[in-house]
Amino acid sequence: MPATPAMTLAQLIDLVAYLKSQGGDAGHAQDQPREQTAGGYRVRLAFLPIAAEGHGDHAHHQHGSAPAGRVSLGKGRLVAFIADAASGQAIPYAPVTARIEAAGKPARTVKLAPAFGAEGFHYAADVTLPAGTRKVTVSVGPAALKVGAGAPAQLTRAQTIVFDWK
Repeated sequence: MPATPAMTLAQLIDLVAYLKSQGGDAGHAQDQPREQTAGGYRVRLAFLPIAAEGHGDHAHHQHGSAPAGRVSLGKGRLVAFIADAASGQAIPYAPVTARIEAAGKPARTVKLAPAFGAEGFHYAADVTLPAGTRKVTVSVGPAALKVGAGAPAQLTRAQTIVFDWK
């Protein structure tokens, strides 16, 4: 396999979104990041499927009908990048939850934990998205830190952002 360029998760998500906008594979719509602004927060939400049984990071991109148990399309990592809408700075110390709603199933709420890696500061949780997932509601904040003079006042209030998941 050829060497891959150094790329952050955020850059990869942006690249995937761009390629999909150019008429890419519509069969992997859950890979596409979603972004919204509410109050003083800009929230980018992405679901990154993981392969089952050690088939590597790219097993979920196989096309056609895969043998049962080879790829678990519902298991993955829900990743939220929470930033100040004006400056783009990451917002740390905020409680972040995601409520996952699927047709015919009770809603499930998961807590996203702060994480830091090559892609920068973000919040994430390992989850299983049911096949009929229709909506993910992200609740953010308020940040549990002292907000100084000049900081946006809306960052001291909680916000709820609803992402349609189709």
